[in-house]
Amino acid sequence: MKNRRLIQLLAPMFIMTVLYVGVSQLGVFLYEKITSVSFIQNAEAASVDLSGKTKKQAVKLLETKVESWKGEQEITLSFDGRDVLLDSDAIAFHFKESVGALKDQGNSPLIVSVDEAGLNGFIEERFPGYHLDQFPGLQKMIEDATSMLKVDETINLDEYFEGEENVFYAGELDKIEVTPGLSSFIDAIL
Repeated sequence: MKNRRLIQLLAPMFIMTVLYVGVSQLGVFLYEKITSVSFIQNAEAASVDLSGKTKKQAVKLLETKVESWKGEQEITLSFDGRDVLLDSDAIAFHFKESVGALKDQGNSPLIVSVDEAGLNGFIEERFPGYHLDQFPGLQKMIEDATSMLKVDETINLDEYFEGEENVFYAGELDKIEVTPGLSSFIDAIL
């Protein structure tokens, strides 16, 4: 009988304690959700102002800006005397990850990845006889240029080229006669 009265006395106290702790934790959780809805002032991604935007709004705004950028970008690959406009379809933008990685202040780059197979196909098509493996560092350079939505950029592939160049015609001379005029010309150049 005494145990039953003790349980009747302690049960309401236990239930009230659980409710009190639960409601206070729920309040903290909701407060954090409500106050973290907008971005801190001066938050930018690739020079796109995202101040006061929710994450969903920021992603939508970045998607719109990137679509506009794809239409006007002129990133040129220059190699072997030819200039070719980069195909932006080989570039993938990761908007949610970019918004999640924003810094409190300043301009953050977008998180970008380049489709290796697509870029390799693009290079093989535009520069026959060459492939992406011959240009180490090119993929990173393209990611850096596109992560800040640069509109006009020329990437000189000669700086990244490693390998043997394709030789279409070669000739040899057995002997070259060095005349005084040729000798003075060589001395003037060197």
